[in-house]
Amino acid sequence: MDENYGTFATENRGFIPAIDTIAPGIIEQARSVAVEGEDWMSAVSRAMATVAMADYQRRLLNVQLERARQGLPPLAASEYGVGVSVGIDPATRNLLLIGGVALVALLLLARRRA
Repeated sequence: MDENYGTFATENRGFIPAIDTIAPGIIEQARSVAVEGEDWMSAVSRAMATVAMADYQRRLLNVQLERARQGLPPLAASEYGVGVSVGIDPATRNLLLIGGVALVALLLLARRRA
């Protein structure tokens, strides 16, 4: 085990210092959120998502405080920034639905020929 990078050093060692240079402290954050048996990239991805969400919340709080100082009503979180999108985009859902119908039709057609 490398003293600088812990158990993460066993996988793709060259990427870890590069990631730590690009996002200082992310490896330490990844260590704190890593679970038993998780590969380092998954831990880093989860850590980056955590840091991004915390930054988003900090920025939203700053905007809300500034609006309060100006006597304006607070914004709904959905009105500020990108936020977190949940679910499937309607266009993607339609594409998946059409593809699913086409697949079922193809399977039924193949079954009839057999």
